[in-house]
Amino acid sequence: MSKQTLDSIATAKAKLEEELRKLEEQEVQLRQQQSTDAYNEVISLLSQYGSVFTAKQKAEIVTAVGGSSPGRAKKMTTSKEVAPKYWLPHSRETWTGRGARHAPLPRGRGQRPTKSGRPAIRTKSSRSFRGERA
Repeated sequence: MSKQTLDSIATAKAKLEEELRKLEEQEVQLRQQQSTDAYNEVISLLSQYGSVFTAKQKAEIVTAVGGSSPGRAKKMTTSKEVAPKYWLPHSRETWTGRGARHAPLPRGRGQRPTKSGRPAIRTKSSRSFRGERA
């Protein structure tokens, strides 16, 4: 068993990396060619049989391709991000005032004093909500 040197291992590794890069390039080219062939075949079949399809079949084709069906367009809703309204300074937890109340947040407006005598929660209208001035 011959003892390999560090240089020979590094050279072999470089050769393998180059071969891997070439194979990845070949894979990209092959996938591109296959997708072009598949597209041409689909277009050919649609032009040949497109007039024979029922409305339901056409809608299913559109849905399968990734489009929305013509009669049932889905309404896109985006959730509006809301700035936090409450902040616990000792744990840096925030709460927007929407949804379920966090367990460490007291009920009410959050003005219950803590041991230090300061409010347990600072609201946005408080003097130091994340370093901002009211």
